[in-house]
Amino acid sequence: MKLEYYQEQVEKKRQKLEKINQNGKVSKDEIKSSRVERYGSKRKSNIQFPLLTVLSIFFVILPIAVFIIYSSFVK
Repeated sequence: MKLEYYQEQVEKKRQKLEKINQNGKVSKDEIKSSRVERYGSKRKSNIQFPLLTVLSIFFVILPIAVFIIYSSFVK
């Protein structure tokens, strides 16, 4: 019951927001431009870390190499 009451109040008081310049007028450029046009595309570039790749490969291959060397000496 209370939720419906608050929702009715919100619907009555809801207003459309507009950007206003210092002169008190709404500029047409700000209304018509989209977010992408204003701020540009913010895609994250794919950063590669070659040292991290080398270290990860090293830590994967190291136990396998140690096991192969150990098993060859035991025979």
